[in-house]
Amino acid sequence: MEHVNKEIAVLLKEKGFDVLVRGYWFKHITGRFIEDWSEEEQDHNISCAEHYSRPTLALAADWLREKHGLHVHPIVTYNVANGITYLCNVVYVKNDQLIADMVNDENGFPANFMTHNEALSAAITHALKSITI
Repeated sequence: MEHVNKEIAVLLKEKGFDVLVRGYWFKHITGRFIEDWSEEEQDHNISCAEHYSRPTLALAADWLREKHGLHVHPIVTYNVANGITYLCNVVYVKNDQLIADMVNDENGFPANFMTHNEALSAAITHALKSITI
């Protein structure tokens, strides 16, 4: 399973993600972010003030469901021109009603994704941005 990108990792930290993981995004001394330290980089960069947990997409989705009641899921679609593509929803309960919040593109139409993981990443990002702390 794919791990979260840096944008999602930052949002997870902001929203209180507290699950122990093995992978992290680290800010290198050059200012760029790297996914994990190599042994050589560990030797030359002993301390790292800025880092973010890098869970799998599945673990991030589980945390959203368990901690915030937000269910993220890709929806398989098909058309002749593109074959299988994916839409995605964030589903939750509000006032005893099930709400399905579709992830839209910049024009307000349902966003289409070419892979399951792209759709899942978009749904996780959308869900995290909806959480108010």
